[in-house]
Amino acid sequence: MKTLHYSIITGSGISVVLAIGIYLMVFSSVVFSAGVNPSCSSAPNISRDEIVLKKISWISVTEIEKNQTSLDCTTVTSETFLHIPKLEHALSGADQCMQGEDGVCSFASGFGTVMISPSSRVIPVDDHTNYRLSLTQDETYFLLGNVNLEHVGNLIAGDVNYDGKYYQVLLYTGDTPNLPQVNTNFAVEPVSTDDLSAGKSVNYTITVKTLATFGVPVSVVLYPVINAQDSGVTAKIIPDLLSIPERDTVNATLVITAGPEAQNGTYEIGFDGKLQDGGFSGGMRQTNCPCIRIGDSDWTIRTNYGDSGSWGGKSPPSWLRVETTTDKNVYHTGESIEVKNFIINDSPNVVTLESNARLFVTVYNQVNGTGAHRYFYGIDALYDGKPITLAPHSKTIRKFIKKLIVDQNVARSLKFKF
Repeated sequence: MKTLHYSIITGSGISVVLAIGIYLMVFSSVVFSAGVNPSCSSAPNISRDEIVLKKISWISVTEIEKNQTSLDCTTVTSETFLHIPKLEHALSGADQCMQGEDGVCSFASGFGTVMISPSSRVIPVDDHTNYRLSLTQDETYFLLGNVNLEHVGNLIAGDVNYDGKYYQVLLYTGDTPNLPQVNTNFAVEPVSTDDLSAGKSVNYTITVKTLATFGVPVSVVLYPVINAQDSGVTAKIIPDLLSIPERDTVNATLVITAGPEAQNGTYEIGFDGKLQDGGFSGGMRQTNCPCIRIGDSDWTIRTNYGDSGSWGGKSPPSWLRVETTTDKNVYHTGESIEVKNFIINDSPNVVTLESNARLFVTVYNQVNGTGAHRYFYGIDALYDGKPITLAPHSKTIRKFIKKLIVDQNVARSLKFKF
């Protein structure tokens, strides 16, 4: 037998999000060298014999000003691009990034990196204007035969002049790839609540996009995120494993289904993603929408398991309170519990609770009524319906039925409706 306690907190509030841009400065170990006057040549020195290539190679291209560095400059023409068309793509991409076009050099994240070299021969490289592209061994070989690149400390760098514009090209070669640039989002951003009846499904298209993948395709695992586990609403993603080439886009479908016993309420359902090899890549979590509404309830409901359950807030006035009752105090394993929440107005006045009222319910256990709480289950319900009017000296029920399946230690499942 278990004694289960319930704690309730009510209130309303405004959530404010402050976006802060964060930059990480990366200082490259570079050898100082005396500056020389740069010159552009259409017949560069062949650098392929001076640079040892490893398994994976990729270039970083940033648009610069004329004579901004003291590196030797190579003039390239459209004929050069016949041998290495990716160089033309990289120069064009760097132009787009310099003009502020999103999703070409990096994905918007609020976090950026800038590589700073202590040598004037290599300029600071901001990832927002840094176009990166993988090369095959043959493409890298052609690059070294058409663009003069040289070692500057531990970097391989050179300048390029094309059609009156200047670019800095960095070549990286190694045996292991960097973390890829990958981003996921809905093809059409959900902007409203979709009504769904029991037994029906609704589909949403998820788009996975890559920029630089540093020599290998990206394998991404997608999985749905349901913020209310006992809603009776299920979700799956088809396919849930995607292989995306560099600078490409692949779609998947999020299928949301209301089961035959789906509970009334509005539920936030989204998705998350991870690299199959376990590496981290940001920008793959979308969990606030779509919002699926079952029935005519005005409650948006979230649930959670585990050791949590503390919420802050101002104390209500003494004449306004919430009272929670259950049909019994002690339950056997497998028994259902009916939970009722009452809002009590002890004042002589009419009280109106505006929209965005919020209700927290916590299920926890405490040995002998003392010691630390062990939280089993939490419910967070946000009311977005019509204002609630409380008559003087009234007790207004806000009832939701819970079916609590109790084993020896934990509350396994709570079935409820508002």
